[in-house]
Amino acid sequence: MSIGNGFAKTQHLKAGTFNDSSGTYQFTTVRLCNSILLLLLHALSYTQMEGLSLSFFVLLLLACPCPLLDLGTETIESITLDMSKIDMLSLHPQIFARMYKLKFLNVHSWDGEHRLCAPHGIESLSDELRFFQWEDYPSKSLPLSFCAENLVEIIMPSSQLEKLWEGVQNLVNLKLVDLNYSSHLVELPDFSKAPNLEEVNVSNCKSLQQVPQSVLSSQKLGYLFLNDCNELRSFQHNIHHQSLKTLSFHSCIGLREFSLTQLNHGTDKLVLSAPLERLKLDYCSNLSLLPDNISMLSSLKDLSMCHSSVRSLPESIKHLSRLKYLNLSNCEKLQSIPELPLSILVLIAVNCTSLHTVFMAEPIKEENFGYKTFAFTNCVKLEKATIQAIMANAYVRIQQAANAWLPTAQRNEYYYANFDNNYELRVHVCLPGSQVPGWFSYRTTETCMTVELVLLASSISMFRGFIFCAVLPPREEKGLGSESLKCSYFIETSDGPSVRDQSSWVIYDRAVDKESDNVYMWYDRQCCIDMMRRTKQDKVSDEDNVHKYKVLFDFHYSLNSTGIKECGVHPIYVSDTKSKRRPEITQVDENQGDLELEEPLSSTNRNFKMEYFSSRELSATQLSSKDDQEQNGKITPFQFMYRRRVKKKIKE
Repeated sequence: MSIGNGFAKTQHLKAGTFNDSSGTYQFTTVRLCNSILLLLLHALSYTQMEGLSLSFFVLLLLACPCPLLDLGTETIESITLDMSKIDMLSLHPQIFARMYKLKFLNVHSWDGEHRLCAPHGIESLSDELRFFQWEDYPSKSLPLSFCAENLVEIIMPSSQLEKLWEGVQNLVNLKLVDLNYSSHLVELPDFSKAPNLEEVNVSNCKSLQQVPQSVLSSQKLGYLFLNDCNELRSFQHNIHHQSLKTLSFHSCIGLREFSLTQLNHGTDKLVLSAPLERLKLDYCSNLSLLPDNISMLSSLKDLSMCHSSVRSLPESIKHLSRLKYLNLSNCEKLQSIPELPLSILVLIAVNCTSLHTVFMAEPIKEENFGYKTFAFTNCVKLEKATIQAIMANAYVRIQQAANAWLPTAQRNEYYYANFDNNYELRVHVCLPGSQVPGWFSYRTTETCMTVELVLLASSISMFRGFIFCAVLPPREEKGLGSESLKCSYFIETSDGPSVRDQSSWVIYDRAVDKESDNVYMWYDRQCCIDMMRRTKQDKVSDEDNVHKYKVLFDFHYSLNSTGIKECGVHPIYVSDTKSKRRPEITQVDENQGDLELEEPLSSTNRNFKMEYFSSRELSATQLSSKDDQEQNGKITPFQFMYRRRVKKKIKE
């Protein structure tokens, strides 16, 4: 193809569709000269590009004198340029001067390298622009003459911008502003005339010092991201709308003041129906308190303040009736946690080394099938009464999870075992401590144990599986990624071979806990359902009308299995859950701070007596008589066995 004759020939291009406030916009047919067509559509791999140098055409279009730009540029509506396909180039300040109809501009780089510079700035842009994406935009601001009225999305990450434009513009169509990683950005424009603005992302804009009130003026603003804005000192604003769902200040290390006030029709009256669902204040190392009126955020579901300097939480937090997730990890100055709303499903307080008091409210009976986690790893100053309260609270929640039923019409064993939400019925609790709680029926300092379980046929349907527990030693180095604590189990019944399955706990961001061991206790209903299915298929012994099972438990920690200091399992029955009974606190070890709990016998398990013995240790208090001790003491070396001995019910 002759370059000289190429300017006389034309081609047609249909650029596609784009959505704005008026609906779906269809780009019309564009007439371009051959050389420009080959340049603009290089990403589409048109056959005309074969054997031609892209850099040559880029230079022709972008670095040539202005008169040459008159050749067909008036008809261009869409430009997409992948900078990873070109060499380093300097832009002419009038490059877009004749592109009056340009509606779609996308300048990006798949390899992260930016190769366009504008030493004399960009002097003009089309007022018809709808979609404007330019990674590493090379100028300090958009052209003074630029009218942003038609803009729907402006995406300019890693730009050299110090500001977008001066003054107030009519931004009636604007929905998205993304200036992420624009490290030189000092100020945001006035968005008071952007009624349809839905999302603003100025994360990692490290020079941004303030957020104007006008950003929150849009009735449709749902997401505001201010992560890593290091120079941001204060955020005290009024909310005039009901749409803001996510507000994130992750790593705003300079933030000292934070407050939100919801205004109702221009008055100063607090409205307790703010729509904010997620509030992120992680790594705000200078933030020492939350406002007392945080209870106004009645829709808040997720509050995260890890690595902040808070010392306490406002009492009003208990009124956040929808709050489910609270992350206070590494708040090393936090001393107490007040009463929290009953809606809480996840409370993470890992490495809160000054924390001494946590108020644990009585869990209410609920049909709440959420995944529950309460993590206090390395909270070395927790008071003993607090540890006891947390453990007792966890036991009640485990009872609820074990006996969570569907609506009354579907309450039978089939639906119980096949309930779709079984996988969500988990309860995880971790606390400082060096021993498995004393109320656990089966405990060992090994990583494996074998349980022999003997159940009456009439009570097999009462069995709800096991609670698992393991003690992990202090961790001296922070690992990469997540860790897992697993308990594999092998079930052997009288009519079949062993069946293997496992329950696991994925531990994210475990603290470097050099000071204390930690107790990890969990209940996994799906695991227990699988165990129940297997036991229900077993045949009943003709001798004494009982079911006999051998269950081997093998605990494993992904970083170091030999580091597991102690582990244990404890069976749970439907009778325990119906009677709402919990372990009773009987003893607290003053040296260890460990919780010793004794589980009362329920109406169903009166027929059973728990016995613990091993080749190394035999507890006479758990055996019914001296004869029992002699009979049951013959155990294979290094094998731990546990039995339930069937007792005849005493007639009244």
